[in-house]
Amino acid sequence: MTRGRAVLISLLAIAAMAAYAAWVYPALPDRVPTHWNIHGQPDGWSHKSVAVAMAPGLSIVFLLMLVLLPLLSREQLGRQPLHGAFNTIMALLQGFAVFIHAITIHAGLNERLDVSRALIAGFCLLMAAMGNLMGRTRRNSVVGIRTPWTLANDLVWRQTHRLAGRLMVGTGLAAGLGALVGVPPWLCFVAVVGATLWPCVHSYLLYRRLAGEG
Repeated sequence: MTRGRAVLISLLAIAAMAAYAAWVYPALPDRVPTHWNIHGQPDGWSHKSVAVAMAPGLSIVFLLMLVLLPLLSREQLGRQPLHGAFNTIMALLQGFAVFIHAITIHAGLNERLDVSRALIAGFCLLMAAMGNLMGRTRRNSVVGIRTPWTLANDLVWRQTHRLAGRLMVGTGLAAGLGALVGVPPWLCFVAVVGATLWPCVHSYLLYRRLAGEG
């Protein structure tokens, strides 16, 4: 995906969230749940003006990252410039921001909604989609499995990201569907986090093995 297309998606996402918030704002109660415990019960609330602004604010941050991080990577961090996979990842994050926005508003209209399950399922599926891009990332200092060992060696970077891609796609899909059909959300979250952390350990072990082979 080109950066221009990703920027366009970002702007459309922000506009859509603003329009939806303006439409439903009069129907929202003054206090809207914005945090939920492990059982999916609300345990934190915000004024509705804050609640409807949270996801659009996050989306604006993603847009700034989309524009500024490639410049930082190329000119200051001394790594290869970012490319299409980064733009696609940022577009996926914008889609997730829209999802969070819709969930937050619906939770305000119906506090019985099991938001934690929906959010964890969405997060797991986001990780699966991002995992599909891991194998396409080139060595850089902004996106990907950025450990000292992947950044130091192209082979370690490639093999680590191939492994990360397989784990994130498989675990993300399984955990996302599991959350939707009744698996405890915390267990799904732990599974996806584990699938993301193991490649970091793998990068260290692979780097040590290659160093030992000389």
